[in-house]
Amino acid sequence: TFVHESWHIRSLSASPDGKSILVGRQYGGAALFPVDGGPSASLGAMDHVYGVTFSPDGQLAAVSGWGADSKTKLHVFRADTFEETAVLEPYETGAIVSLDERHGFLPDGRLLSAGLGGLWASDPTTGASEPLFEGICTAFASSADGRRIALVARATEDNRAPSRVVLLDLDAGTETHLPNYGNKMFAVAMNATGTTIVTGDHDGTVRV
Repeated sequence: TFVHESWHIRSLSASPDGKSILVGRQYGGAALFPVDGGPSASLGAMDHVYGVTFSPDGQLAAVSGWGADSKTKLHVFRADTFEETAVLEPYETGAIVSLDERHGFLPDGRLLSAGLGGLWASDPTTGASEPLFEGICTAFASSADGRRIALVARATEDNRAPSRVVLLDLDAGTETHLPNYGNKMFAVAMNATGTTIVTGDHDGTVRV
């Protein structure tokens, strides 16, 4: 057991080498916990954390959340020194922003994030953000090479509003609606090669 505080844990991500766990906690901020039981390290001063992820090489740890100013931001830290290297703001105040806990970064180093303002790719080096999908995006998952992204697009902010699964092919620049998954999607996952999509809906049905 690494976390003893009574915080609601919203997001978890394992480092590529399996030596650290990145934890996002509601009201408790984000922290890195060594698997060997060493001391943990807090990242930033956020009150609410919505998502966490590592870069493919494990050198960066990204966190989405907000603090005292109630502005949702993407924070990027060095995983070895815990130094904050970038703060990105592609979203409006108060929006919940999710990250892909397994494949959160594109191969070109941009960080993927999703929320009420769509799906975005943000460059921690330049601070620039590019929309990849316009519309309410409540969940997404990427292939390991970043070429395919499956997302859940919802009609309105209501959690029970009709939703659909969309497959993005970044190489071809296409968006494909996958109607066989229904219109009550809540969660989505994709395997590393981008050949299999798994969804979960409000009725408890899992589709592959």
